[in-house]
Amino acid sequence: MDHYALLAPVSQHTSRHASGQGGKNEQIGEPSRAGLLQAIQGAQQVLESKIKTVAIEVNLLRTDFRKVSDKICVAEGSMRHLQAEVATLKKQVAATEANSGTLEAGVEDLGGDGTEYAVGALSAGNCLVHGQQRTCF
Repeated sequence: MDHYALLAPVSQHTSRHASGQGGKNEQIGEPSRAGLLQAIQGAQQVLESKIKTVAIEVNLLRTDFRKVSDKICVAEGSMRHLQAEVATLKKQVAATEANSGTLEAGVEDLGGDGTEYAVGALSAGNCLVHGQQRTCF
């Protein structure tokens, strides 16, 4: 915390008291009213300047905070979007695993004329694929 000293010009007025030895006794150091007022106004200006500086810094920090807050919101939105995509992919993987089957393939003479055809059957969950035909049960 800063401390500010009030510096006021000393009044030119001195009081002199006669002493028994002919010397003088001066009373010096009493600040004048105008000097005190001037010192107070100077300190007030310094404090007002500091207050303005702090207010500017606070506004800059608020702006920075808003920018960071906006970036956090964007990142959270992206994260939610990615989580939704991951959930969708997990569902697709689970569905694929549930419907995965085995492929049985071979070569057969379907027409009895000696020409062999490739045939296959894929059992996929509740469906059976044979050639171009798919039978679900």
